[in-house]
Amino acid sequence: MRLSLNMANRPHYLVTLGDTRHMRETPDGLRIIPLARPEATIAAVRYVQIPQWKEMGVKASQVHLSIGHADLMATLGDEDFAAAAYPRFIEHTQAIMAELEPLCEPGACVTVAPITGFESWEWAERFRQALSGII
Repeated sequence: MRLSLNMANRPHYLVTLGDTRHMRETPDGLRIIPLARPEATIAAVRYVQIPQWKEMGVKASQVHLSIGHADLMATLGDEDFAAAAYPRFIEHTQAIMAELEPLCEPGACVTVAPITGFESWEWAERFRQALSGII
């Protein structure tokens, strides 16, 4: 592909998705599209934030995802609740992965914020492993 002056001068975007708890500074030269909201769950990313992004018609050169923490908080630390939530979490993760490629520039960088605060809980590790497939 030839790089045209028009391509070089167009803006590049960082899209933030999920929860706002792990937001970081905007790298130089990127315009931020802040779709992340406080305590957003993975379902909110899939059904609200990604459709909003699609409506904007922009391609991201970087994507920052902060998901999983609010989903784990919703289980209230209960093993049965976590076991029930896990299959839906996997489904949402896979759907989000499928949605990202057409919304990003070739070679886009996708970062996933770590799920913190649940270090000794087996279900938190399972949720973390599900997210490792996004990167």
